[in-house]
Amino acid sequence: MRLPILNGENYAEWLELLELTLGCMNLDLAINEEKPKDLNDESTPDQRDYYAKWQRSNNMSLRLIKANMSRTIRRSIPDKPTARKYLDAIKKQYVSIDSSTVSTLIAKLGAIK
Repeated sequence: MRLPILNGENYAEWLELLELTLGCMNLDLAINEEKPKDLNDESTPDQRDYYAKWQRSNNMSLRLIKANMSRTIRRSIPDKPTARKYLDAIKKQYVSIDSSTVSTLIAKLGAIK
């Protein structure tokens, strides 16, 4: 399975395949779970293991997301510390684009009457 490049017209398909790819690669922890609390001297071995897994998931997810976006789109999205927040920023851009497109179409339909 090849992940398409996000090009501005394929957001829904891209997101669906991205989530599937991350899940199949067992890297979806960072997009499904909040960042764990920072480790300290009292952190348990289980907490340390979970933190390491989450960090790897986050780093690899961010790399995969950015590698599968057009340069123009990648430059328009501000960097975020987590894959989840980065995906939220992408979604916000596409939801606002979709809303403005719908508003334009509704206005055009109103003008036709």
